[in-house]
Amino acid sequence: MDLQAIRYAAMVSTMKFTRAVERHADYLRRIGKSDIDPTQAILNFLGWTEPEDHFAKDTRIVLVSGEFSKEITTAVLWLNDRDLEITCVRLCPYSWGGRTLVDIQQVIPLPEATEHQVQLRHKEAEKRRAQENGP
Repeated sequence: MDLQAIRYAAMVSTMKFTRAVERHADYLRRIGKSDIDPTQAILNFLGWTEPEDHFAKDTRIVLVSGEFSKEITTAVLWLNDRDLEITCVRLCPYSWGGRTLVDIQQVIPLPEATEHQVQLRHKEAEKRRAQENGP
């Protein structure tokens, strides 16, 4: 799961907006929803009114699973320390009264510590850049 997510993020990171629209149009045709405008659907999803130059510049990875192994959480924490922003979300389905309910919990970063961890990552990144560039 983790390597596949990284491969997909790498592919998307170089994608132009027009290519994303083409791929989304293909998907909509396959599922029988070709009446949906793929350009507008993507713009709506991103909260944009028109395509922007920075499309796919900041690709994020969100891993969603019922369980996360120690190896995956360790790798995610290490990659996050190196300025890659990966989020782990745990889903736990329950059946209640003939309905399926899903408990959704963000595991990494912990919601309570997200802002603090982001600030620490930025500080560490600045420190590494300073060390690389010399005094």
